[in-house]
Amino acid sequence: MEPSSSSRAWSVPVPMEGLQEPGPCPFLTKTFEMVDDPNTNHIVSWNRGGISFVVWDPHSFSATILPLYFKHNNFSSFVRQLNTYGFRKIEAERWEFMNDGFLMGQRDLLKSIKRRTSSSAPPSLHHSQDDPYVELRQERHALMMEISRLRQQEQRARGYIQAMEQRINGAERKQRHMMYFLRRAVQNPALLRQLLEQQRKELEEASMNQVKPETVEHVSELEALALEMQGHGRQRTEEVERERELDDGFWEELLMNKDEDEEEAK
Repeated sequence: MEPSSSSRAWSVPVPMEGLQEPGPCPFLTKTFEMVDDPNTNHIVSWNRGGISFVVWDPHSFSATILPLYFKHNNFSSFVRQLNTYGFRKIEAERWEFMNDGFLMGQRDLLKSIKRRTSSSAPPSLHHSQDDPYVELRQERHALMMEISRLRQQEQRARGYIQAMEQRINGAERKQRHMMYFLRRAVQNPALLRQLLEQQRKELEEASMNQVKPETVEHVSELEALALEMQGHGRQRTEEVERERELDDGFWEELLMNKDEDEEEAK
């Protein structure tokens, strides 16, 4: 007895829906893994909230990341593959690409990205793939961006070095001046007594006039005495109070006085 048509139809297995759908190509899955790796965000990462990705450092990307996923380290070849799958370069100043099916956290959309065939690719894309000068221009653009970044780093380093040299020179100059002042004070003890007496008189006059003397904060006694010799006293300028340094005119006066003392001794 032959089985009925209905029983035969029931016995035929029906494939599950979506079981035979092709998955995304290896190039797309590997590119997604590269961009999605948080350890290399300084080289390549998502951008614009996850709707595009940027290759921030093409040189490091070609040297360290591409060989881990592909059998080459040619950045231009990688860009050509992106063009083949419909990625668009959306920024002229950097390597930023976008595709409607390439979104952060949505790996399942990769299967919607199809490789362009020769007939569907725009003529400009064919021309760019066949023209060797396009690849050279892309590499030149990447090199120019790298050179610009290195020049900015060099300028910042030079500015830092120049500022440090100025601070070192100022500290050495102040040290030389203070050493000369100490040497002269040791050779002429009467000078210190004279300065102390002058300061005492000014304090007495200020107390008699009921004027509170200005307190010298964060200034050493030696610098205070030197300021008195220069004639600043309680009315020293804001620049001296801020920098706590003696101007060059004071040291020149000391040097001239030293020369006059030596001539009188002779």
